[in-house]
Amino acid sequence: MTVGGADRDDKGCDLMVVGAHAMDAELLGGALAAQVVKQGGSAHLLHLTRGERGHPTLDADAFATQLDEEMAMAASRLGTSFRWAGVSAPLTDADEGQLSELILGDLRELRPSFVLTHWIGSWHPGHRRAHAATRAAVAARRASGQAVDLLYGENCEDLLGFVPTGFADVSGAMDAWRQGVRAYDLYRRSEPDSGVDSLVPYASYYEAALRVRGLHAGFDQAHAVMAGPWPLAAETHSRFTWLEPPGAA
Repeated sequence: MTVGGADRDDKGCDLMVVGAHAMDAELLGGALAAQVVKQGGSAHLLHLTRGERGHPTLDADAFATQLDEEMAMAASRLGTSFRWAGVSAPLTDADEGQLSELILGDLRELRPSFVLTHWIGSWHPGHRRAHAATRAAVAARRASGQAVDLLYGENCEDLLGFVPTGFADVSGAMDAWRQGVRAYDLYRRSEPDSGVDSLVPYASYYEAALRVRGLHAGFDQAHAVMAGPWPLAAETHSRFTWLEPPGAA
C-alpha cells in the first residue's frame, strides 16, 4: 500500500515531520519528505522551536532572524510546507501539554496519513520532549477518529534503542534534500571542507547514514524508520518505496 496525492480520498497531506528544533525535521525526515513531493504527494515540516540559542558565534536574536530565513528556504527547496510553532528555546521550558496542543493544531488542519518524529532514546532533553508531545498529539487524534500512523526517524542524537523496522527509498530525492539541509548555516559549517569546527558532524553522519541504510535495503539511499513503542523483531523489517507502512504486504 502506498499513499500519495493521487491515492487520497481527502485533501490531507501525506507526511508531517515534527522536529524539536529547526533543521531536525530536515535531518530525520527531509529526504523522505522530498521523495513524497517528487512522487506527487505533499509533506509538511513542523519546527517546535527554532533552537535560536544553538549558534557558536551569533546571539539568540540574530540567530533567530537567520533561522526564520533558513526554515523558509529549506522548505522551498524540499517542496514542502512548514511552520514554526512559536515556542522559544529551550524546548524543555515549554509545557508538554501545550506542545501537544500546538502539534494537534497542525494534525487537525492537515490530516496527515503519517507523522514522523524523534525517537525517545535521545541524550537531548528537547528531543525527548518533542517525542512525548508528538505521541500524545497523535494519540488524541486517533481517539477522535483520525487514521494516522506514527513513525520515528533516524537522528544522530536519538540512537539509544533505535532499531529500524523499515527502510524508505529516497534515492530520487537526494539532490533536493542536500539543497534543503544546506539552507542551514549549521549544516554547512559541519561539512568536512567548511574550514570551521562543528560540534555535531551533521553532513558526514547523514550522508553516510542514508547510504548505509540504502545498502541494508538494496536502494542507493534510504531513510531508516522505526514503528511502534519499541523495536519489533528483525523479521518484521520491511523494504518499501515511498510510504508503504513497515510490515505491510
